[in-house]
Amino acid sequence: VSAASAHALRNWSAVALVLPGALGAAALGAAALVGAPESIAVGQYRVAHVATERSPHATVVVARVTQQGRPGSVRVYLEENQVQSALGEGVPGRPLAYAAIVEATVVVAAPQGGRVLVLGLAGGTIASDIARAGYAVTAVDVNPAAAGVAARWFDLAPAVDVRVGDARRFVERCASAYDAIVVDVFSGLEIPEHLVTREAFAAAA
Repeated sequence: VSAASAHALRNWSAVALVLPGALGAAALGAAALVGAPESIAVGQYRVAHVATERSPHATVVVARVTQQGRPGSVRVYLEENQVQSALGEGVPGRPLAYAAIVEATVVVAAPQGGRVLVLGLAGGTIASDIARAGYAVTAVDVNPAAAGVAARWFDLAPAVDVRVGDARRFVERCASAYDAIVVDVFSGLEIPEHLVTREAFAAAA
């Protein structure tokens, strides 16, 4: 990591909090809250069901996670039983360390006020933070429910231009140029294969 990157990362997140393994297990348990008790305890964590949004693409579960003895909470966006976004409430830094790293990388790589394409919206926390830093952000998500969930529960920045559709098709058909492209699309724990081919990278170049 360059000195510039390290400096940017400190600016983006004084304390980047990594969601521990126990929290990951708790978040997975949140998916079972649909039609079940409104909250469950997993070790030192408590997971409370906030909302469920269904679409033809996937079901999104929003949950609020608290840790015994610690102030604040983390709101998580789950799709396919995976945490895809997290928003801290009364806690320092970013709940997901990778999000802080992505945002810091954009600051270093793209000119101030530049155009950034985020492939994968989910809760929109990455897209929102980049937009609030002064960048023109377009975010693409295949799930038509994502934008509504992001706006209602994850403080989606109004400046983010949200498009619904497949990320690769959007890149292939888009005539606009971007200063940086963030690939934050996952199917389970993996990036979909059609987004990591030579053809996909050629379309994004």
